[in-house]
Amino acid sequence: MGSHPASLPSTTDIHVPATESRIERDLQGLATIWRRELLHVWRDKPRLVGSLIQPLLFLLIIGNGLAPAVGNAIGGIDFKKFIFPGIIAMSVLFSSVFYGITVVWDREFGFLKEILAAPVRRYVVALGKILAGSTIATTQGLIVLMFVPWLAETSLSASVVVKLIPFLFLLSLVTSSLGVTLGAIIKSIQAFQVMMMVLVMPLYFLSGAFFPLKDLPTWMDILSKIDPLTYGVDPIRQIGLTAVLRSHSIQVFAVHTIGFDVLMLCVFAAILITWSITVFNRL
Repeated sequence: MGSHPASLPSTTDIHVPATESRIERDLQGLATIWRRELLHVWRDKPRLVGSLIQPLLFLLIIGNGLAPAVGNAIGGIDFKKFIFPGIIAMSVLFSSVFYGITVVWDREFGFLKEILAAPVRRYVVALGKILAGSTIATTQGLIVLMFVPWLAETSLSASVVVKLIPFLFLLSLVTSSLGVTLGAIIKSIQAFQVMMMVLVMPLYFLSGAFFPLKDLPTWMDILSKIDPLTYGVDPIRQIGLTAVLRSHSIQVFAVHTIGFDVLMLCVFAAILITWSITVFNRL
């Protein structure tokens, strides 16, 4: 992470005339925080490049390396085609959860104290951070998606990409809420990085990104059901594979209906956003 550029919006940009309502003031504060976070990420080019390269390498190396070994286990479908939805979800997960480190960074450099003293309610700060993280993660997921036809040797129509956007955003909303909340709780950058690695990898591997969630041991089945990423990978896979599989073949890999996945993502989003707002109100 680089230092905060001096030209980024600060708390002084959140002042509004006294004649404006509290809601208008909060909306202006929300927009300022969102814009500031996007500018910060845009100017951190190494972070941008690294977050894009990592999922592409996973798809290229793991997809080709494990394909001969696991092809029969997933019904003979090309392993690269099977895991690309999981790679997209990984891009969203890593980007949005690790985005929470900006909260820790702001605390260490004193910016968080300044913004909490601004004339906006603290839930606005939490929502601004969460929306910024969701926007960044969704955008990165779409960029990675552009490389899928080449790396996974599959096809994605424009209509499929458009259908995937709401699911990418909803998933990123859940994972950004988690990252921002933990960033507000954890006091040091080092502790945050360790905690994220302990948390992120189980979330990813239990989501069905690398293997079908069928005939699992009971304990693993339970963990996968309480893993929010499961409900993001599942609809992305069902929609993303429409170009290469017939509907009855896709159902072999489906964990739930898409409607149920959306419902669960909304439930997780509501819980985690509420938790985030509660934590920020106590800062």
